[in-house]
Amino acid sequence: MIPNKVCPVVFRPAGEALKVLAFRHPLAGFQLVKGTIEPGESVQAAALRELAEESGIAAAETVRSLGTWQSGFQGQVWEFIECASLLSLPDSWTHEAADDGGHLFEFFWHPLAEAAESSQWHLVFIGALEVIRNAANCSMGRVTLSASSNFANLDLENPLPRHKSDLFAAEAAVRLGWPSVKPMAMQLLMWLQDINWPVAQVLAPFFERIGADLAPHVGQILQTQDDVWKYYVISAVVARSKPLAEALEGELRRIVQCPTDSEHTEEVDRVAAEALAQL
Repeated sequence: MIPNKVCPVVFRPAGEALKVLAFRHPLAGFQLVKGTIEPGESVQAAALRELAEESGIAAAETVRSLGTWQSGFQGQVWEFIECASLLSLPDSWTHEAADDGGHLFEFFWHPLAEAAESSQWHLVFIGALEVIRNAANCSMGRVTLSASSNFANLDLENPLPRHKSDLFAAEAAVRLGWPSVKPMAMQLLMWLQDINWPVAQVLAPFFERIGADLAPHVGQILQTQDDVWKYYVISAVVARSKPLAEALEGELRRIVQCPTDSEHTEEVDRVAAEALAQL
């Protein structure tokens, strides 16, 4: 699933909850910052560009991907990128967006747990908020589970997830650590076939920290014909680990220089190039 739209997501803590940056369009109601990924542009670069153009937030950095979403609206596939402003942001402000006909956007912070009214929000943005809410809840759930002293719920004898939302099993694998879970590495890596799955959000950062020792297992994935799996493993793990990218340099260069038609279609060559860029 190749994204053609990017949605930069800026969070603001509100006690134990979160708020997300949104704005009121003078003609189209409440929206999130979102725009088209330009040819040759990385998703991260597009997120920062759109954030600056639509909100005026120019001093920012990307934090992580919150997932990819097939919106079902006009063929749009969205990539959600969490961004952080390097400067403090006010409670509200206005910004004239030059790329949208000079409209004045009124920015505010929308409570993430609050339902979005269809009378105020376009349906596609209501769906987008649900994706963001699920990603944020998954991340917050990880923190809660990891920080909790109640590890009695974690089955350390069987840390293999049984379904895509089996966070306790995924947390058990992380708690057991490497190399304890090395014999089941491929079974765990299978849960990265879709980075939007809650268990993938737990396992991907864990695999990222392993480094070069994970290379033989990722190498097996890169030899398969499952190019969506390759895309997610490279983008979510390899591109975030310089030691792992170094260990896989030969195969990554093969993908960049001589991709199969399917690898090119799924943009595996693009994320492989991003992984190599850190060397």
